[in-house]
Amino acid sequence: MMDQDFGFALLQLNNLQTAGSSIIENKKNLYQGICCFGMGLYDESFQHFMSSVPLTDTLIRSQLLQVFKNRNKLKRPYPSVAVILSILLPGSGQVYSGDLRDGLNSFLLTGGLFYLGISNSLVNPYVILPFSYRYYTGGIVHAKQKAEEKRKVNQSIIYANLMEILLK
Repeated sequence: MMDQDFGFALLQLNNLQTAGSSIIENKKNLYQGICCFGMGLYDESFQHFMSSVPLTDTLIRSQLLQVFKNRNKLKRPYPSVAVILSILLPGSGQVYSGDLRDGLNSFLLTGGLFYLGISNSLVNPYVILPFSYRYYTGGIVHAKQKAEEKRKVNQSIIYANLMEILLK
C-alpha cells in the first residue's frame, strides 16, 4: 500500500487468514477499504470501511455514511468533459476544471491568434495558424490535466476525512 500498488496489496489482503480474530478482521477490512479507495472502487471501499467498524459504534458509522454521501465529488470534474469543452470552445474546459484565469487566457490567446490568422491582416496566416493550433491543442491538454488534478484534490480531502474518522 505504501508504494500505492493497491491492486497487489488488495490481492495480498484477500489471501490473509484472520483466524477468527475480530480485531484482525477489522484491520483487514480497513486496509481493504483503503486499497479499494485508492483504486477508485468507492462503493466497495465504503462496504469495507463499514465492516471495519463495530455495529455498536453508531457515531462512526453515521459519519462514514455522511462522508460517502458526497462520493459523487470523487469523480468530478470529469477529464473527458473538460477535453470536449476545450475542443468546442478554447478555455472552457479549464474554466470547468476550476482554473478561471488560465481558461480566460486560453480563450483570448487562441481566439486572437485565430482571428489574426484568418483576417486580411498584414501578418501571413501561414505564420499565425501554427501558433494558434499549438495553443489550441495545449489548452485541451491543460484542461484534462487540471481536471485530473482537481479530482485528486477532491479525493485527498475525502480520504483525509475518512482517516480522521476511522483512526480516532
